[in-house]
Amino acid sequence: RILQFQVWLAARPEQRIATVSHWGTINNIMNREAWTDGLERTQVRESWGPDVMWPVGGVVRKFDMPNCGWIAVAMSPRTA
Repeated sequence: RILQFQVWLAARPEQRIATVSHWGTINNIMNREAWTDGLERTQVRESWGPDVMWPVGGVVRKFDMPNCGWIAVAMSPRTA
């Protein structure tokens, strides 16, 4: 579903879009971005298998605020 969401999002005509999701969803999307290919990677979870490797520390920047939280991300353009 994440890849389907990325394709749908990339097809939107807007320049700026706000979405609401779990932190893990955003982190999963960002760690799959093509520009992360050259970053040092580590296995995410042993139970997910040795092929699931994300950049060390992830690439999402999280900012904590009282009573809420938000994450700022920038995604590469994707095509279907």
